[in-house]
Amino acid sequence: MAVLVQDIEPERGVSAERLGILRAQITRCKEILASLSATAGQVRAESGQSMPLDAWLRELTDRWRALRPGVHARLHCEGTQPPPRVVAELTLAQAITNILNNAADASPESVEIDARWNTDELVLEIADRGAGMAPEVQASIGETLLTTKSEGLGLGLFLAYTTLNRFGGAVRLVNRDGGGVRCRLTLPLTALKVTA
Repeated sequence: MAVLVQDIEPERGVSAERLGILRAQITRCKEILASLSATAGQVRAESGQSMPLDAWLRELTDRWRALRPGVHARLHCEGTQPPPRVVAELTLAQAITNILNNAADASPESVEIDARWNTDELVLEIADRGAGMAPEVQASIGETLLTTKSEGLGLGLFLAYTTLNRFGGAVRLVNRDGGGVRCRLTLPLTALKVTA
């Protein structure tokens, strides 16, 4: 919305197309804020149970695949055994889903999901074979709402970045050799790990 507002010239008014985009983004922001406030500060597990990290990742990926049946995605998990037990945090799951959706929008024929962990950290890489990112988009990740898509303004990516930061994690996007983007999410497991 900030990008569109900066482009509005006061003497010319707002085009119907831009007004429609602003209204859609405001509605989306309201939905996301309502969801975030409902779960703010809460770390909850599905049915009150903790789960092994690999099971949580598989469940999250399976739910996403059910919503995007035309996408060809591969999940690979490896790490310390047994995997750390975590609680399934809802805002974090939504942040990862946003990244998965971006990858699927860029290249529905090829989304690769690689999860590696040790007892203290998860590294999750989500890669696509789309067109890649322009340098100005890559440089502004987490600072402004920019996107390479023809519709939308990068709100999902911005919220994913913000959520990962809240958990002490980081997001790094790089163009891949041969085309596409690799999004690396690094997440300390301290806030999610179940110790007892």
